[in-house]
Amino acid sequence: MKDSDLKPVAFSSSARPKEVPVPESVLKEAGFAPGDPVAAIPLGNGEFVFAKVKPDTEFAAHGNVKFGPAQLEKAGLTPGQPLKFTVLPTGAVRAAPLEDPRADESFQNPPRDALDRPVPPAWLIQAFTNVPSVEKHIRNGDRQADLIAQTVSDLGKDIADFDSILDFGCGVGRVLRGLPRHTKAKLIGCDLHEDAIAWLSQHMPEHRFLIGTEYPPVDIPDDSVDLMYAISVLTHLDEDHQIKWLEEWARVLKPGGVAIVTFRNEEFLEAFVRSQEMVERVTKGLMNDGGFVFESHQRWQGVFSEFYADAYHTKDYIRRVWGRYFEVRDFKDPGTFITRQNAAIMVKPG
Repeated sequence: MKDSDLKPVAFSSSARPKEVPVPESVLKEAGFAPGDPVAAIPLGNGEFVFAKVKPDTEFAAHGNVKFGPAQLEKAGLTPGQPLKFTVLPTGAVRAAPLEDPRADESFQNPPRDALDRPVPPAWLIQAFTNVPSVEKHIRNGDRQADLIAQTVSDLGKDIADFDSILDFGCGVGRVLRGLPRHTKAKLIGCDLHEDAIAWLSQHMPEHRFLIGTEYPPVDIPDDSVDLMYAISVLTHLDEDHQIKWLEEWARVLKPGGVAIVTFRNEEFLEAFVRSQEMVERVTKGLMNDGGFVFESHQRWQGVFSEFYADAYHTKDYIRRVWGRYFEVRDFKDPGTFITRQNAAIMVKPG
């Protein structure tokens, strides 16, 4: 399936501090080929135009059009702001902020995929994956749901027998939407992103969605969830927040319930981090600081709170600290499971 097969009613993405990711589908419709030189011309009032220009231009049509901070400011954009793209008759592309994203046609009347599931706007997809690609959202989410079902089976349990599953940090439902192919369990999604929760509540009303909070509790009874998973959650929280949420997950899980939680360790650093200076710095920190490192980053500065940045853990740390709340049964290596991250497979004692 390709993005264009879904005939979305709007192309969209969100501005980032130094770049604007453009959905591949809009570039194709405008006739841009990968590597084509493209100028990004601010028009004011938050609007700008992409147009083909001479080969010596510094921008290229590869999906992320980079801006200097002054250009982004001149365009009137703020980080995280949803955008809508229009292909003009000239082949240029006009981008402008979505004044009321929830009222937009792409939010209210989404296209549906091959399994007749609603597909969220690209700007909501990008908010959690950095890439405004419908195709990748569907493919990767279904694959991750399949892997979760298989992991449960490897523990000697059947996800089809479960009554309740919690997707903590559900985003806009990338993984959760693939689970009904495996189970009839009641699905609960929880996330801080209010627009995502609003979209899920409107378009998947058969399940329950909760707006997250910085600290527990969540509105879920004790010992009521058979499976919870948290993908790219504790990879971003400081230690204080992590401990409180581990306690909360242990509260809502049934005795014998399964917890799947991703993390990043030395293996992730070696496999996926290009900066050798960063690899050495974080590795040294893991050795000297008890197996946990928390580093701030600037990618979403001004969008997320200070407690949300980049966290790294050793397996020994997870056995020692996460093991206070769960039996750590297994580890998955980065790139072999749900994401490029490591994963801890755990069970609540009892």
